[in-house]
Amino acid sequence: MRRTVGALLGRLGLLRPVRRVYRLAVGRARTAAWLLGGTRTDGGIPVPPPHLCFRSAADYDTARFLATGRRGMESVGEMLADMGRPLPGFGRLLDLGCGCGRILRHLPPSGAPAAAGADIDEEAVRWCGRNLPGAFVRTGLSEPLPFGPESFDLVLAVAVICHLSLPHQRFLLREMGRILGPGGIALVTVKGPSRRHEIPSSLVGDFDAGRPVVVEPEFSGTRYCLAYHPPGALEGLLPPGLESIRRLPLGSRDTAQDACLLTPSPP
Repeated sequence: MRRTVGALLGRLGLLRPVRRVYRLAVGRARTAAWLLGGTRTDGGIPVPPPHLCFRSAADYDTARFLATGRRGMESVGEMLADMGRPLPGFGRLLDLGCGCGRILRHLPPSGAPAAAGADIDEEAVRWCGRNLPGAFVRTGLSEPLPFGPESFDLVLAVAVICHLSLPHQRFLLREMGRILGPGGIALVTVKGPSRRHEIPSSLVGDFDAGRPVVVEPEFSGTRYCLAYHPPGALEGLLPPGLESIRRLPLGSRDTAQDACLLTPSPP
């Protein structure tokens, strides 16, 4: 039913404005209720309002926002430790698609790398800049990241690629390769075989043939654009100089996505 209504609104040119109005109305209502009695800090760190939590975690519940972010950071730490590269060994971390700091807020208080975040959501970036340690910048879907070559040795892109069209995926992966230093790691999560049941029947054949699938690519950069990558599909999008070293099915526990670990190719 939901897809049928969405298709009808799309044909009428009303899908995007209806979605925007709905999200704005619900988000502001949840924020008003939160201001009257919601959790305002966690561990001494301010908690973002529900409408920003939703943009990062698809949930207006601030408690679940905090819980999924905590699991996300734990997953990152465990995956890096399993490959012999524990988090404290990195010096410079960039969280691509940081939102309002869902994961970065849970960096360990000592031994953590110097953190930066980038996102297309200007309001979320402003909130991070006011409330979290680190440097936060707004960037565009097709704009080069405002960092020099080899600026980071760890880049996180958790639940980012899965909301981009193929051209935007390729562009972001090129930028990751540019800003990663030698021996650096990019941890990218993707929707894999465990999410196959979500794909429209008309596109399942492409997924089963090993090709990436993007639903509603016209909404790239929003949660309405959904990308799925069977094993080996992300590797086909990588630019020269960036290679895959491991794919961990459901390695990202907070998002129920596969985790792909990438690194610059040796010269």
